[in-house]
Amino acid sequence: MTTVSQCWRYPVKSFQGERVDRLVLGADGFDGDRRYAVVAAETGHLLSAKIEDRLFEATARTVGDEVVVVLGDGTEFEMGASDAASHIGRWLDREVTVAELGATSPGADAATSYDMTLDPPNDDAEVYEIPTPPGTFLDLAAVHLITTATLARFAEARPDLVWDVRRFRPNVVVDLDGPGFPEDEWVGHDVVVGGAVINGMMRTMRCAMPLRAQPAATEVGSPALERNVDIYRALQAVHANDLGLYASVVTPGTIAVGDTVTVPVSVS
Repeated sequence: MTTVSQCWRYPVKSFQGERVDRLVLGADGFDGDRRYAVVAAETGHLLSAKIEDRLFEATARTVGDEVVVVLGDGTEFEMGASDAASHIGRWLDREVTVAELGATSPGADAATSYDMTLDPPNDDAEVYEIPTPPGTFLDLAAVHLITTATLARFAEARPDLVWDVRRFRPNVVVDLDGPGFPEDEWVGHDVVVGGAVINGMMRTMRCAMPLRAQPAATEVGSPALERNVDIYRALQAVHANDLGLYASVVTPGTIAVGDTVTVPVSVS
C-alpha cells in the first residue's frame, strides 16, 4: 500500500521547517506553510536560502496561532512581533522587512519575487528574479511531494552522499517501494492523497537549496548537513537535476501521516 510517511510545513520561507502529523491543504497551498517571509529592503524581493544561505540556520515552529523563530544567534521571538524585522536584520547585518500572507505589513505588496541562479554550485553566478505564484511566498507550486523510492534510487546510485529529506524541503513524503522516480509518471494525472486530490504539474527541478549546509535537527533525528556540490552533480547525472513532483490542488482536504495515496491505474 502506498501511504504518506511524512508531512512538513515551513512557517517562514527558507527557515528550518517543522515535521507534523497532518496538513490542511487549501486552494493555494498548505495552511501555515510559508506564512511569513523575510524581504530584502534594498530590492523588495523575498530572501531565500538559494542566495542567503544563513536563513537555514534559523528555525520556525507553529505554537497556537503564532510562529516562533530562533535565529542562528539564539535570539527567539514571535514572527508577528513588531521588532521581528529588527532582530533578523541585526542577525543578518542587512536591512530587512517581514511580510505575512494576506497582511499589509511593510514590503508585502512588493514581495512577489525571489532571486536565484541557474548554476547552483556557483554562488557568484548571475542572479535572476523569479515571480512567486500570486498571493503566495512559494517558489512554484502549492504542493511539493517526493517518494521514498526516489530517495532510495539516489542513495543507491551515490551511497557516498547523504540523501536526507531535509535537503529537498517537501511538504509530503510518500512511502513507496520499487524502482525510483515513480512520481515522474504522475505528471498530468490526478493523485488522491488522504482527503485531498492533487494534479501533477511537473518534475521538481532542483536549485541551490539541496547543496546548502543545514544544522542538525534533533527533533527529527537529522544530523547536520554539510554544503556539498556533489549533490548537484549526482542530481544531474542520475535524473537530469530533477527530484520530486510539483502539483496543483484539485480538491482541498486534509493529509495525514498514514493516509493512503492512490494514483491512476494507468501509471500505478
